This record gives sequence, structure tokens and C-alpha cells, in this order.
Amino acid sequence: TSTQPDPTPPPKLPDPPKVTMSQPNTTDAIFVVPAKEIIVKLELKGGDVWYESTIDGVKDAGKLANGTTKEFKGADIRIRAGHMEGVSLVVNGQRFEQPLRGGPYNLTFKGQ
Repeated sequence: TSTQPDPTPPPKLPDPPKVTMSQPNTTDAIFVVPAKEIIVKLELKGGDVWYESTIDGVKDAGKLANGTTKEFKGADIRIRAGHMEGVSLVVNGQRFEQPLRGGPYNLTFKGQ
């Protein structure tokens, strides 16, 4: 005997919550992340970028070279970055392909 496939499709799982970005003014961008731990990657594809960061109260600063990636990981992430042309952001796996132009910008990542 042959078995017939079940005609009822499996239930569709809901899409995972998305990271949202708002830009309340010309120099600030706020990302709301539906997670307690946040992982932000800056991927440089259009030139060098300077940055200042505060991750869970710990400050860092430097210059990132074109073609490199820098990862920031924590519960409270704030980054001030220079010229954002050619910079892609990946926030908890969600890609924002060159979401900002010019700069500098204050990037705030808020977990929920």
C-alpha cells in the first residue's frame, strides 16, 4: 500500500522580530534590537572610517581601513562614526546595506 501525503501543510512559523532603525535628526540613528545581547558589525566598502564607541560603559576609538569589518558586542552599544558612505551595518544578523550617507553619525543600539 502506498501512503498519501498529508494534504494539510505545516503551520508557518512567524518571522523573527526585525531590527528597526529611526533617524530622528540628521546626526543620530537609533536601532531597536529585539534581543538583550546586540552584535553590530561595521563592514567598510568605500573608504576608511574613524569611530568612537562605548560598549556597556567601556570606551574605545580607532580608525577602520577600507575592506575591513569591526564587530561590537554588548547590551548597550553607542558608536560615533565618521564618513558612512560605503559602510554596511549588520545588526544581530540583519543587514542594513549602506543605510546612512555622509556623517558623522551617532549610532545607538537599544536592546529589548
